[in-house]
Amino acid sequence: MRLIPTSSLCLLTLFCQTGMAAELANSNIPTDGRFSMSVGATYDSGDYGASIDTNVWSTPIGLKYRIGLWSFGISTSWLHVTSPNSVDADGNFIGGGGAKTTEKGIGDTYLSTTYNLLDDRNYAVGLDVKGSLKIPTANENKFLGSGKTDYGLNVEAYKTINDWTPYLNLGYKWKGSPDNIEYNNIWTSSLGFDYAVNRDLILGASYDWQEKVTRFSDNAKEGSIYANYYLNDNNKINGYLLRGFSDASPNWGGGVTLVHYF
Repeated sequence: MRLIPTSSLCLLTLFCQTGMAAELANSNIPTDGRFSMSVGATYDSGDYGASIDTNVWSTPIGLKYRIGLWSFGISTSWLHVTSPNSVDADGNFIGGGGAKTTEKGIGDTYLSTTYNLLDDRNYAVGLDVKGSLKIPTANENKFLGSGKTDYGLNVEAYKTINDWTPYLNLGYKWKGSPDNIEYNNIWTSSLGFDYAVNRDLILGASYDWQEKVTRFSDNAKEGSIYANYYLNDNNKINGYLLRGFSDASPNWGGGVTLVHYF
């Protein structure tokens, strides 16, 4: 599973991962049977179809453990959101709207389990299956979250060819609806590639799409570029920049994350 910087479509989960074999092939860091901790800083800004921009500062933190073909993760964040209170920190429409206000607080908590079903070194393609759960720890009264539980299932195919690793991710989310608006269950997808410049530096790009969450919103569409750099045997740093292409996405965003292996 490659650990790539998050786009806003998975902004607060911290561990958007793909391609276990690709990471093992391109990394100097042995990860099996080890815990890793991540801390980052991200920012994105967009109007989401409103007349006033929503600006989100986030400090995500996460813990992951990998053993054999399995990987387990938990993450949350501290949020600083300035908005007209019409969208939550993920950019989902939650109704309301008005003068711009600033709210701070803990974000939602995300749990994930990933299983490497097929290793691309032994099969035509690699295949990872990931289940996720969003626990609504963000304060819905401060418009930091929907206040409801979400579930997700993702399947990702990838193949490492020399220094290149193209990948395709398909997912489905079961969304819990806030009290004042109905959310749709939605499909998601991501298409991208990694390029290993050497064993320490990996560059990549992706295009992410997400079905519209409500009848008032658009499909989310985003493009991102990212880089992973392995500092030493216990640490790596990654960063990303993104550009949104619809009213359901931020206009732009970026972030940096430091990962430490114990």
